[in-house]
Amino acid sequence: MVLETTKALLVSALLWVAASAMNVALAAQDPKIDPACLAVAQAYFAALESGDRQALLRMFAGRSLHRNRAQLSDPAYTGFLTNRYANARFEVINGGSVSGVKYVDVTIWINQGQETVKERLYFKPSGNSPTGSLRIVARKELLD
Repeated sequence: MVLETTKALLVSALLWVAASAMNVALAAQDPKIDPACLAVAQAYFAALESGDRQALLRMFAGRSLHRNRAQLSDPAYTGFLTNRYANARFEVINGGSVSGVKYVDVTIWINQGQETVKERLYFKPSGNSPTGSLRIVARKELLD
């Protein structure tokens, strides 16, 4: 009985990982989505899941960095992030560019799918270089 339960959990976990990878792979094929934006969005979700506050600080720039700096500098926030995003699922659903600002729309399922958060992440190159690494300069909640 324990072995069957373990096998079922393992199969479920593998299916979840495969489905998540497929969602990201499908988004990566969308020509409107910049692969660099997709990579930052994936790193953003990984940092949320792991509670990596320093990685999140490095991903933000401008007003977004200013708004998040105090919270991300608090060591206790790591526990909040890891609890909130444990067993979360992430999907890139859209992307593109508006007035030269790149964006990616994501859906995050939290609490084993009971809560859904949709947001748009806006990206700009860091520093003065247009080819510099992209940073998240704004986040906007998307309503259904």
